[in-house]
Amino acid sequence: MNSPDSQDSPDGPMEHQFVNVTENPSLDKDKRRIHVRRTVMAQYHKQRKRQKQKAEKEAEKPKEESLTPSTSVSSPTWIRRPTHLLCAKPWANEHQARASDAVINYLCGQAIHGITDLSGVLFVHSSWKNGLEVTGTGAHPLLSFQQILGYYGDKDFMHIDQTPLWDAVHMEQETIYTQCEDWEPFRLLGAAQAITLYLLLRVRTGANHPVFPDGDIALLFTLSKVFKSLQDGHMRGPTLGTILPQNDEWEQWIFRESVMRTAMIYFLLDLTVNVDFGLTYDRPTDWHLHDMPLPCTKDLWLAEDMLAWKEKCPREGYIWSHSLTFGHMYSHSDIHKRRLQTWQESSDELGLVVTLASQLDSPTRQK
Repeated sequence: MNSPDSQDSPDGPMEHQFVNVTENPSLDKDKRRIHVRRTVMAQYHKQRKRQKQKAEKEAEKPKEESLTPSTSVSSPTWIRRPTHLLCAKPWANEHQARASDAVINYLCGQAIHGITDLSGVLFVHSSWKNGLEVTGTGAHPLLSFQQILGYYGDKDFMHIDQTPLWDAVHMEQETIYTQCEDWEPFRLLGAAQAITLYLLLRVRTGANHPVFPDGDIALLFTLSKVFKSLQDGHMRGPTLGTILPQNDEWEQWIFRESVMRTAMIYFLLDLTVNVDFGLTYDRPTDWHLHDMPLPCTKDLWLAEDMLAWKEKCPREGYIWSHSLTFGHMYSHSDIHKRRLQTWQESSDELGLVVTLASQLDSPTRQK
């Protein structure tokens, strides 16, 4: 780990919050995580105490920009406003800087495409409307996304900073945050996809709108809550292997692949923009980028029915027990290299973006 005053690596992002914990970061990563978490939380509690003392002394309300939205995600605590949240990370290497910009621009473009055609979004399957009749009360989150952006956005969707638009996004975010725990799986998936699209819009605008002053934190908190519900209740434990055809499992495969693709979008954002707002933790079952399965092939993703899907599936069996993951992109194994070549030859646009993003990461970042 570098010290706070160390210079940036020529091959990596110029981060400024590193802590020198040990002389062997690779072997002592758990100690480093514990130290960083304790340091962050200690500073966090000190800031809360100072805020409280100042408020009691001066009889003034805390400044609005220092708090999370009171009606959405801030019930337990107050969180200090982080700087540069959802802003692009700077890179010392020019090649990586261009690759990072390309990844960000392409992902943000997905939110604009989704306004008119959600089936064209890289992480929303074309069959998403099939489950609308079982989504319970209230509008489906993806339908709400289209309605909000279609009604309040301008005709070319070049100016998405309108006050009514972000006021409506704020209300939708609060609805998802407060109600998602009781939703059935496909509606919960739609919530994760919709929040991801709002996050991409927020990255595209470059700043929070005054009507939604803590939109970045609120959206990240909400996405975290939705994914916890998906992961704990509907993903069959921490295993991330890709499910292949067995009897009538096409819908289950669509669900699982869509969850994985949506999660991959978050990890790609984590590589390219700052998503750290000061409260971090690691659960044993949490997912990590290097363990994430690579997106399925284009033919599988675009299959219009179960028969077409089964015809396009690999022939080696129902369960692909050795699924390629993001971490395999750094493997020196000839077998993995050949499988990666085959995957790249048949991948869709998300696969190309993931391949490009792999230039921004390295095996040293594995967790």
